Order: sequence, then C-alpha cells, then structure tokens
Amino acid sequence: MNIGYYFHTYAVFGADGTAKTEAHWALFIRAVAAEAGSVTYYAHSGPGQGIENMELGPEWNVRCVDLGPRRRRPLMFLFPWIPLRNFKPKADKLDAMIVRGPNALLAPIAKRSRRAGVPMVGLLVDELTSNWKGRAGMPAWRVKAVRVWLWVQSRAITRVGRRSLMLAISKSIVRDPNFKRTAIVRTTSLSRADLTGPAGRTRKWPAPGEPIRLLFTGRVQKEKGLFELLDAVAALVGEGRNVELELAGPTYGDPTIDLLRARADELGIGGRVTYLGFLEAGPELLGAYLNADIFVSPTWGEGSVSRTIKEAFATGLPVVTTTVREIAEFLSDGAEAVLVPRQDAPALTAGIARMIDDPALRERTTQAGFEWVQDFTNEASAAVIVGHVRDEIARGVR
Repeated sequence: MNIGYYFHTYAVFGADGTAKTEAHWALFIRAVAAEAGSVTYYAHSGPGQGIENMELGPEWNVRCVDLGPRRRRPLMFLFPWIPLRNFKPKADKLDAMIVRGPNALLAPIAKRSRRAGVPMVGLLVDELTSNWKGRAGMPAWRVKAVRVWLWVQSRAITRVGRRSLMLAISKSIVRDPNFKRTAIVRTTSLSRADLTGPAGRTRKWPAPGEPIRLLFTGRVQKEKGLFELLDAVAALVGEGRNVELELAGPTYGDPTIDLLRARADELGIGGRVTYLGFLEAGPELLGAYLNADIFVSPTWGEGSVSRTIKEAFATGLPVVTTTVREIAEFLSDGAEAVLVPRQDAPALTAGIARMIDDPALRERTTQAGFEWVQDFTNEASAAVIVGHVRDEIARGVR
C-alpha cells in the first residue's frame, strides 16, 4: 500500500531523491512506511530552520516530492494550485492520502484527492481557533486579523470533515458536530527502544546541597508558559530551594528567548537558567531527559498530551504540567503527573514544590507515566493510523 503524507513543514531536498526534515516528523513517517509498505512524502523545499537533520528516502520506502517553496498560509489557501502543482495523486499511484493539519492545504488536497478517486484522511493535531494565543510582541490588530483567518480556515476544515474521516489526537479537536466520522489516534516520536523508564535513568535524585534540575523541552514561545516558569523558579529559589532550569527547543524565529533571558536577569536567576538550543529527537534529546530531575510543561494549550511529556514519561522523569482540557482528558493529578492551572505562577510553584518534597509522589507518577506511554511508540501509532486508512480504503471514496 502506498500512502501519501503531507505536512506543511520545510524539508531540504537532495538530488538523490531524499529529503531531510525534523527528526520527530521523519521518525513517524518512517514508521508509517514500515507499516503500510511505502509513503509518498509531500513537503515544501526551502532553507528550513537549520534543524532538518533526519533523512527520508528510498532506503525507508519513502518517495519524496518537492511541492516548491512554502508560501504564506493565506496565499496557499487562496491559490492552492500553485503549491499543489506537483501533487498528482493518480500519477503517484496513491492508495490513500493523509494530511496532517490543521493547515491551509488540507481542503484543497482533499478536493483533488476526491477527484482522483483517492481516499483522504485528516490527521488533526490541534484545534485552530481556541489554542492560538499569538506570539510575543505581536500587535493586537495582527492577533485579531490572524484569528479571523484561522476561523475562515477552520470552516474549510469543517467542510472536509463532512465527507472525510478525521483522525485527531484528542476529543476536543473533533468536537465539531459537522464531522461525520472521527477517531482518536496517537502521534509521537518514540520508538520501543526509547522506553527506558525509571530503571533506565542516569541521574539519581540529588543529594542535599546538589541542585535540582528542572527541564522544559519544546517550542520556545510565550504560550508554552515559560514566563510563568521563570517566576516559579524565582519563587522556589526565594524559598531556599536549590533549583536550576534548562530550556531546550527551537525558537522558529520567535523573540521569546531574548525576552526570557532579560526576565531571568531581572528576577536575579539568570545564572540558574540555561538554554540548550535545539536538540534532535533521539539519543541527544532523550539524554536531556535522563539527566534532569523534574520535567515542567506549563503550557497554555495543546492538541493532546504533548510529545515532550511522552518523552519524559518514557525516560522515567516526573512531570508537572497544566490542567488544559486536552491534557486532563488523558492524565490525572497525582496519578501520572502533577497538574496545575495554566497561567498561574503561584500554582506552578506549589506544584513543583509538591513534586520535590514528596518522594512517594515522584515514584508513583513516574511508574504510572511509564506504563501509560507504552502504547505511544511510533510503531504502535503507525499501526493504529494505517489501520484506519485501510478501513477507509475498504469503504471506497464517497
């Protein structure tokens, strides 16, 4: 079976038919190809972000198709025939098409696939209109304009959902009553070999006097709750706790990192905060988890339990995160993690302190989190998603 796959990230294409993309995307696509037989990977060429390091190509049964430069999303939505000139589902002999979204080309790809007699399946990892909060420093008028654009795009996705199967990583993403067929699936970048759990940790709990290392991984942006995290670190230090914070992840050109550095200096904790930069999924990133003591994700909103929380669970790292709906759908406070209200620095401070002070809580949550994440490997995720695609092929295009 040959499954087409599109997501709007950049890829760096080689002359030998390969393409490099971010590792966590590439690992998932490799797993889908291994499960289905082959994948035709559609992506946009360009300079990328400097973090497109993992290769896809014939060695992994992946054929890479360059859709040309990625343009601004409104332009792609209004003039889809430009980026879709090289999207030829019939000529590419697709048995089905997966579009990871939301993105501006989901509706045009669905229309072209339907005309070619190829089933299209949406794989939604976020809900457009409620989770987007704007970027640091973005003027209010632009935030409002983007919200209008996102609403227009969400209506287009709703129209697709009236005819196509929409897979999603949490129930809240597909709560639209107009979606006719939906299913909840898993996405991740973990392999079975990454599941080390508490027994595989390389760092024991710090002895008295040693620093307690807090870790955040993910996009370094305001809506990840990083300013509340700095306030919490300052409060913990003020209580006499010897804590340090490591931040790892891409900025994607967002100015948040510079604002965070200035805020840390203002709070007097600049020497306790380290920015590790982008760490590629795999041994490099997992090493950061293994050498930390507590993982903290004070996010304002997610599509589901984030990939980073799953990685923390896989390495036996205790987790403090927020009670956003998409996380609370799967995790419970005191069971798999400590959950605190979002955008609440005092509550975040108390949650981290609770994890520091209670060894039994750390042991219980790390074990429960490790057991929970067993079904979230790339292999398991690909099997579930490809199973839904096979069912859709059996139904026939309608």
